[in-house]
Amino acid sequence: MGLIQSLAQKIGLSFHGSLQERQAVYEKVLLEALEDGVLTQAEIDELDGLRRQLKLKDEEVRSIRVRAFQRAIEAVKADGLFSPKEEKDLEKIAQYLGLDDTHLAHNRTTLAKMRVLYEIHKGNLPIDQVAGISLELGEMVHLSVPASFFPIHASSRLAKAGAGPFFSAGSPYRMGHGRLYPLAEDELGEAFSGMLTISNQRVMFNSGQHAFRLKYDKLLGVTVFSDGFLLAVDTGEPRVIQPANRKELEVLLAIISRYLNPPPKVEKPAPGKLPAKGPGKPPPPRR
Repeated sequence: MGLIQSLAQKIGLSFHGSLQERQAVYEKVLLEALEDGVLTQAEIDELDGLRRQLKLKDEEVRSIRVRAFQRAIEAVKADGLFSPKEEKDLEKIAQYLGLDDTHLAHNRTTLAKMRVLYEIHKGNLPIDQVAGISLELGEMVHLSVPASFFPIHASSRLAKAGAGPFFSAGSPYRMGHGRLYPLAEDELGEAFSGMLTISNQRVMFNSGQHAFRLKYDKLLGVTVFSDGFLLAVDTGEPRVIQPANRKELEVLLAIISRYLNPPPKVEKPAPGKLPAKGPGKPPPPRR
């Protein structure tokens, strides 16, 4: 028995009843089939057969299919990344459901951002050429954006555990992880507008009046809010940053997380030296 027939039996499949009742059966089966964001050819064939058995015309399931595609989108968004395979899976689902660009438009921005986050996760970070920033040897800038800096005291409730989702070394950032709240305005002091710069070595901010250069090994972790983030450091007060463009927030966080959680290093053998081998057979005795 295929997946679709199994789902249909589980909910008590009936090929009779009113149009609304038959549509409800089809919708429930379709939504459950798309829970994993994937639709195989076998499932497509079964869905087509189910629709015919329920005597539903294409126009009678069009709105259902739009809702079903949104379910597939949510399934893909759940892990915070958007791999090339997932992109192909969604394209296949959209094609099967007969959806055009008008149905996909409001999701394109989110999916494009998730695609960037996936590339960062894989180690393909953006490179930004920024004039007027003094860089250290081997340092390169990934992103430099307008932002506001809010000096706060360590006793602020924004700095308390549980103020928002938190990531650190050993616990990487994931898009959509945890419920996000905006920065509490009554906890924020004067805002200093300047440029936030993320490099492969540091998080930097400069407004002319206030500036800091924070190396990743001094960063204890990051608390995430819907409109900004808080940097917890091993010395000094925490720093609250709010990017001018909220759409850049998750990309900034993903880059910082990448440097707090670098991939394990693969040691290469020294030139001319073969890698060590485990115990093998002892050499034959000398005669």
